[in-house]
Order: sequence, then structure tokens, then C-alpha cells
Amino acid sequence: MGKKIFVLIFFCLIFVATSTYGKGNNDNFEKIYKDAGYTSIEEAINSFEKNNKSTINNIPKQTDIPFKVTHTFGQFDKTKSKDVRIEYVNKDSGELFFILVYPSKNHIPITKPDKIGKFKDNKQYKIVKEKDFLTFQFQSKEFSYIMSSNTKNIKEEDFIKIANSIKK
Repeated sequence: MGKKIFVLIFFCLIFVATSTYGKGNNDNFEKIYKDAGYTSIEEAINSFEKNNKSTINNIPKQTDIPFKVTHTFGQFDKTKSKDVRIEYVNKDSGELFFILVYPSKNHIPITKPDKIGKFKDNKQYKIVKEKDFLTFQFQSKEFSYIMSSNTKNIKEEDFIKIANSIKK
């Protein structure tokens, strides 16, 4: 029950983040993120790796994201889940792509995926379509990943390509 509530809250936070941070020409755009606890991707990943004593490999570059990225942010959550959130944003279009990485022991299941697929190595992934977001979840030995985007241009193949690069 608690994990179902977490997933519901998670999707609500995605919607609020997009509404609040995604669109507009606010001169304080970066300040809003920093005030919400975001730092650089590198700083957030370093904190995550130090806390979890593990290394995250192959986080996507801006050029891997299927829209023009104007800003990147990272946030390490020191609470129970100890996750890192990486965001790629286009301030002008409101497009958002994020990756949530957390230790596999803290796996958050997607209870009702719209689709379950398999990578070439037979590992499973799940997809959920929720209003304006497409969400993709998969696991490696050490980490669980949730990737999500509100861009209309993203396809399942884009998520698979990014996931395969992360899994290397």
C-alpha cells in the first residue's frame, strides 16, 4: 500500500515540477531549481555515489536527450530512498526529461504498467503513459531507474537507447 501511495505522489510531483519549472521565461529559472535543492548533475551524482558506495555509469549527455536541452540539474535525496534525480530541461518549450536512480534494494514497483517489454539481454522494462508523461522503468544489478519525459517526440525506442547506454 505504501509503495502505491509513493508512486502516486511521485507522478504528482512530476506534474507540479513541470507546471512550476517547465514553462516560461522567468529570469530566476535556475534560482528556482537551486532553492528547491538542485545542484549540478555532477555534484548530485558524487553525493549519491559517496552515500551509496557505488558508481553510476554512463549518465546521458545533453545530446542524448530527444530535444534541445537548455538547462541540467541534479538532486540527491538523503532521505530513506537515497535517490538521485537528474533533469534535462528546455526552459523555452517546457520539455523535461528526468532520470531517477535509486539503490535496487529500494525498488519501487510500477503496479499497473501500460506495457512490459524486454531488452535484448532479456531484462524487463515497464512503460506507463500518464497524461503528458511517458515513464520508463528498468533495473540493473545495483540500481533501479525511472526515466520520464513530457516531450511529445520521445518514443519507446529513445528510452531503450538511453537505458542501453546506461546499462553498459
